[in-house]
Amino acid sequence: MLTLQLNSFDPSPIIKLKTRYDFQERNTVITEFDSIDWEPVWEADSLESLNMWTVLAETLDEAGYDLDPTDDDYDERIDKLREQFNEYLGATNLAESWKARQAKLDEEAARYTQRMFKGVRTYLLEQNPSDFNIDVWYREAVDLMGTDLKIAATRFVETLDKQD
Repeated sequence: MLTLQLNSFDPSPIIKLKTRYDFQERNTVITEFDSIDWEPVWEADSLESLNMWTVLAETLDEAGYDLDPTDDDYDERIDKLREQFNEYLGATNLAESWKARQAKLDEEAARYTQRMFKGVRTYLLEQNPSDFNIDVWYREAVDLMGTDLKIAATRFVETLDKQD
């Protein structure tokens, strides 16, 4: 198994490629794409567009909700809104949508691996990991996931407006 990270992004998901040892050539070669591990992205929590609390706060602000952190009841109000938003997200298809975006990235990476790297010696990619360039597809997946979250936050805030 060969693991790579995208040089252009911090944090980067971990790309896993399956390998096998070629006894004739005495080298390890890439056989196919395995998976993309998003855990480093989620652990870093530094992509503002995918942080549900940041997106919620921005959407509330855009809608004119007055949430001043210096107010005495701020913590109570924001905690209640976060709890409601979390419940709202559970009733939406956001999780499935994000999984579909990630699956599409997996498909693109698998085709790319098959086309460009099947049979390539692993040491060549280890020396030049930037040669494995799926940056455009990764950025597109992250942007679309951010858009999905923003739409969900906007719809949630609209439900608050109807309650008032």
